[in-house]
Amino acid sequence: MSERFDDKITRILNMIITIQTNPGITAKRLKQKYEVTYTTVSRDIDAISRVTNLQDLGRNKGYRFADDFYDVPIPFTKDERSGIVLSLSLLNLNKNPVVKSLVDKFTFSKNKSHAKRDDLLQSIANILPTGKVKENNHQPQFLNKIMQATLDQKTIATKYHAQYKNKTTIRKIDPYYLIPRDNRFYLIGYCHKEKDIRTFRINRFQKVKVTDAVFEQSQFDINQYMEHTWNINRGNELVHFKVYFSKKIARYIKEKELFVQPTMTDNSDGSLLFEVTVNNKNDFIKWVLQYGIEAEILEPLYVRMEMREALNKWIDLYK
Repeated sequence: MSERFDDKITRILNMIITIQTNPGITAKRLKQKYEVTYTTVSRDIDAISRVTNLQDLGRNKGYRFADDFYDVPIPFTKDERSGIVLSLSLLNLNKNPVVKSLVDKFTFSKNKSHAKRDDLLQSIANILPTGKVKENNHQPQFLNKIMQATLDQKTIATKYHAQYKNKTTIRKIDPYYLIPRDNRFYLIGYCHKEKDIRTFRINRFQKVKVTDAVFEQSQFDINQYMEHTWNINRGNELVHFKVYFSKKIARYIKEKELFVQPTMTDNSDGSLLFEVTVNNKNDFIKWVLQYGIEAEILEPLYVRMEMREALNKWIDLYK
């Protein structure tokens, strides 16, 4: 199976820190540290070279950054993990792959200009896919601005199009976290218009301006906020599902990185019983449907009835 997008970017950012704190580190050591192949190391080094001033010191001499790269003021302390890790949306909310790698830290000066950091953020934003919107060609710039505002805890003034309402509104938002889902980025933050926490899809912003207003996140807990949320859209009703996955795909289901922690029980025939509680049943059903006849929703019974009715309509449609 292909590598998860956020896992790859997480490794690349941590590799940047490793090289920065260990100038001259070789490809062999990087391979061992991140438990990947030489080919993967080579590809990651190429990606890093495109957004930084990485220097290849020659065969068996490793890699290092030019001296001025050490001045890039990006916070990577544990206390600021919400700023750099979650802000860049490079972790699984329930199984954080970054925390154990944060041993490799680097020091930054708060008195330095933000210009170098902003240049790096722009370079990173340019290689992150945020989806395509026909009338909007400014996604990397918006992502860069939102990352800057999240790190600096500054309110953004925006023009945002809500697709489900087909309505465009002017909003001020305190950006808390950027979350990746299906190769798209979503912003979770406090909306001044709605006076509540809201989720925004990045490629639906039409204008973004970082203001001088500084905000505090107070006691907002991202893990609690996203609890039982299968994808990105939070619902209001908890629904417990039991799903049967056939032997053919059971092993693939077990190796998936999921945002909600299910209970999985192996059956004697190699199939899998999958149980989970979610707050948005429609998002979960869409995920199950992609597996076709290899997946069967066992409970709740009313969802089975809804599925049966939908399938009958499909059959009528294709008669």
